[in-house]
Amino acid sequence: MYAQEILFEDESKVVSRKPLMAKDLPYEDQPRNKLALYGAACLSNTELLALLIGQGTREESELRLAEKVLKAYRDWE
Repeated sequence: MYAQEILFEDESKVVSRKPLMAKDLPYEDQPRNKLALYGAACLSNTELLALLIGQGTREESELRLAEKVLKAYRDWE
């Protein structure tokens, strides 16, 4: 879910590609709001780590960075 990108197309031409940011998710699916509404037990490890990361870069969202960290950790084990 978080690895996908939003594509803006104009007549079969990609105008812009940007990573899916937490703020682009529906209100109740944004990690910070989900935490406030439902508690930490309802968040995935990726969402919890994304909250600690805070914000991403222009190229990658905090959610994608969290996925990469968790994948790297799993590969390291």
